[in-house]
Amino acid sequence: MGLNLSRNRGTYDGAAFFRDETKIAEKKIPLNSLVSWEGQPFEPYTDEALESLAASIAENGLLSPIIVTADGDKYRIIAGHNRARACEKLGWTEIDAIVKDTDEDHAQLMMLDTNLCQRHSLSVVELIKAYKMQFDVLNRIMGKKKGLKTLMAEQYGVTRKTIERYIKCANLEECLLTLLNNGRFNILTAVHLADLSAGNQSVLADWLNDNPKAVIDEKAAMQLISRNGFGFDEDDISEIISGKASQPKSQPREPHNDSEITEDETSEKPAESNSDESKTQPAEVINNLSTAVETPPVTSEVDYDDLPDISISFDRETIRRTLGKVGDDMVREYLNYCLQQDDVFSKWLEIFSHS
Repeated sequence: MGLNLSRNRGTYDGAAFFRDETKIAEKKIPLNSLVSWEGQPFEPYTDEALESLAASIAENGLLSPIIVTADGDKYRIIAGHNRARACEKLGWTEIDAIVKDTDEDHAQLMMLDTNLCQRHSLSVVELIKAYKMQFDVLNRIMGKKKGLKTLMAEQYGVTRKTIERYIKCANLEECLLTLLNNGRFNILTAVHLADLSAGNQSVLADWLNDNPKAVIDEKAAMQLISRNGFGFDEDDISEIISGKASQPKSQPREPHNDSEITEDETSEKPAESNSDESKTQPAEVINNLSTAVETPPVTSEVDYDDLPDISISFDRETIRRTLGKVGDDMVREYLNYCLQQDDVFSKWLEIFSHS
């Protein structure tokens, strides 16, 4: 089956969907035979918008048939949910429809593409969910490879960076997505907040709801990210937003009699194989470097979505030796990478606590 998206830089051209190998039939379908697409990211029209659409159909007729696919003895709507609702509101019993014989992934791609091209008042959350869903579908259809975000950017007349930002924000919990939709922070800040763990996102959302006049910007978001692995509470958030935040808290360590090894010392001499020292060193290094994550240098960004799956070694001696050989920029880039991976820090803590 060919992959034919609209490829029209944001101007809908329904004929693009029919330049493939799927079978097409156009006929009238009873409105009570239609079922909605469950889990689709687009909100239905408001009552006011639906009234306006119904009035237009009543005056001009249905100018464009809806698109459906067979679903047992019913028909699932691919495109035209609001047109179907408007016709039902007018008292119609049937509607003109184009029936597409297609697989699930291509049907989903059509549903996303028609809405992204036809509807010009989509909310930021609708765009986030739609772009992420389309990216996942394209990965299934075309296989994981580079260039999919560029393809999407060209298709909708936006930049690749815009697509990346929206897809990254799909990592936000619903509580923060709602606040983003309500304008409590902008999309650039949201990109940073998407690196927070689910628990920390929930804490932040509760604090923002309790402080409706508070403003969170990119700088504050980066400070929150630097504390992500250690967790933070509402007092910490208040300090960060007010600009009175102290250095990130390190996790408590068991006291020991051996002299502590600082980051500078590890870079000057090889690490000794003392088990007590190796137990404290990684947490101390992360604590010392955490402030660097707050204001990362301006460098070319790495698209981690396009990287193949990799294995990460958590061998302590390897990490300690490596920290003495790499520069600060590489350490910051590594920490930024780890903060974007939900399981990396949890896995590190698990190994660290059982050694």
